[in-house]
Amino acid sequence: MTNGTSDVLTFNSEAILNPADFEEAPVRRRKILAVDDHPSNLKLIDRIVSQMGHEVLLANNGIEGIDLARSEHPALILLDVMMPDIDGYEVTRQLKENPNTADIPIIFVTAKDQIEDKITAIELGAVDYITKPIDKEELRVRVAIIME
Repeated sequence: MTNGTSDVLTFNSEAILNPADFEEAPVRRRKILAVDDHPSNLKLIDRIVSQMGHEVLLANNGIEGIDLARSEHPALILLDVMMPDIDGYEVTRQLKENPNTADIPIIFVTAKDQIEDKITAIELGAVDYITKPIDKEELRVRVAIIME
């Protein structure tokens, strides 16, 4: 101690951190587009993603998916590969060629489980690939990672 000062540290009570300050912030509601020709898959995806707090846009085929992606510019697209009009690979090609939709991340959600299919999807610009049947927790985690 010199000049009457103390070596004791004092704390400002306002500076003490509250554990509540570290709780996760609420998820920001964002638009997520699901494109699949099977209504049961769309219903499941809608339920899972809606429970996460996001708005879900649904398209029953690739052409409708492209139109919704262009008009709504979703934060993420969940895309099936095998559809009757144009497949998910072609949907991805068209979206990635358009400067207005090229930056939208795409996760393939498909029954195609061969490594060649996964490689094709990634080469076209997909950020992830989920195989069906859809596992609720896997879809939730993968969507959450992309939405961070």
